[in-house]
Amino acid sequence: MRVKPGRASANKHVKPRPFAPGESPVPVSGKLLDPDDFVAMADAVLDGWLTEGRFAQRFRTAFARAAGRRHVAPVGSGSQANLLAVAAACSHLHERPLRPGDEVITAAVGFPTTVAPLYQHGLVPVYVDIEPDTYNPSLEQIEAEGGIGRGFDTYSECVEQVRSGAIDAMTTDGAILLGYEAETPDELEVVGDEFSEELYGVGYFPGDDTDMCNFLRDSVQQAMDDGFWEDAFAATLGESGIETPEPPAMDECA
Repeated sequence: MRVKPGRASANKHVKPRPFAPGESPVPVSGKLLDPDDFVAMADAVLDGWLTEGRFAQRFRTAFARAAGRRHVAPVGSGSQANLLAVAAACSHLHERPLRPGDEVITAAVGFPTTVAPLYQHGLVPVYVDIEPDTYNPSLEQIEAEGGIGRGFDTYSECVEQVRSGAIDAMTTDGAILLGYEAETPDELEVVGDEFSEELYGVGYFPGDDTDMCNFLRDSVQQAMDDGFWEDAFAATLGESGIETPEPPAMDECA
């Protein structure tokens, strides 16, 4: 028979307490717990199983499903997660694992256990300052310390690296990025602002005759006027959730 934790006792822990400026203690970190949280914590303790139990197993399964991953390794804290991530980056299973003496760029403002795993594995932290509005180092600062982007031969390879978690992000033409997001909207998302404007064109055999150019231009314009261009956008890139923009203005044939 299983003893159910009492909700009345849990309710006592979530009653608001009066705050007196200069007298009431201010905790280092805040938390928002309701009676259900306290009941669940007491229920877990009553198992008498102080390592991973049924709640951890249930969470692991649900989190792996939500994250689209085959395997998930729960840890007890963010500090443990940092240690596990660094240890994994040093694994011999990688083609080029981190080795003692390698430099690792990290933020100068952070928690001690962000850098402790680096020292533990013989790595050399290189500190860069943060930006006050984001509390993160800028890409320019990281590049100034020798950090470089990683390139791949094909777009699809880049996408697989992002989906596997091997790299954080990729960049290329906006239409290509939106196309990949449309294919897997639950896994990929186009973020950030545009940083350049590129023109699209249709190639044809060069020559002085502009008939082909006028034919192509008129065909595209007709598709815009008839609504086919808008329908085609909605059925392709629009699947990513982006709103259909105004049709672009075309250049005149030279």
